[in-house]
Amino acid sequence: MNPLDKNNMFSVFIPKEYENRISKNIYPNCSLYVFEHPVSKESLDSTYTEFGIVKHYISEGIFASEEQAFETPFLIKFGGNPFHIQEEEYYYIELEKDGYCFLCQIDEDGYPSGLFHSGTSLPFGFGAVYLYAFVTENTVKNPIVGYWQYS
Repeated sequence: MNPLDKNNMFSVFIPKEYENRISKNIYPNCSLYVFEHPVSKESLDSTYTEFGIVKHYISEGIFASEEQAFETPFLIKFGGNPFHIQEEEYYYIELEKDGYCFLCQIDEDGYPSGLFHSGTSLPFGFGAVYLYAFVTENTVKNPIVGYWQYS
């Protein structure tokens, strides 16, 4: 869901091959793709589904505010400052030079229990994905996956 526009949501697509994710994990050549689109029901077509994931409804309870993110694991955090796994400026410096702002992060530390079938690897190596966009007071334009970090 886009917190600035409740009529729109974001979808993130990742390459099937883990090696493609590792070799292209930073802007401007990040292999993950995000796009904003009108809120819609999940497709019944399983062509592009990750079969290790047990379907869950993403509810308000997994979103963290800036203050909450300091205290407890979270799955999604919008706005504020990113919580990095590695505090290296090279992850975001080019994004900021090109005018992008931090939009949100998806952090695997906050996955709900039971989200993955046993034996399934986490898609981001127990890491986090950082989305950036051109953000104004009430709009989000050109959302992208800026980078992802893994432990």
